[in-house]
Amino acid sequence: STAETRGLVGSAAIARLPDCAILVNSARGDIVDDDAVIAALRSGKLAAAGLDVFRNEPHIDPRYRELDNVFLL
Repeated sequence: STAETRGLVGSAAIARLPDCAILVNSARGDIVDDDAVIAALRSGKLAAAGLDVFRNEPHIDPRYRELDNVFLL
């Protein structure tokens, strides 16, 4: 994890994905901007996400648990 990679998967990166893309992250938790990913999951821009690592682990953002289109490992 570096300053350059933190939040790498944010709103700009998500906007470049095709609609209904599926995000899978098993690399580093902090490369994902949780706010942007959760907003994209709620709006349908992202169809689903599979997340194996999380920012602030083991304290996972509780909003992920409210979503039916997220697989948390």
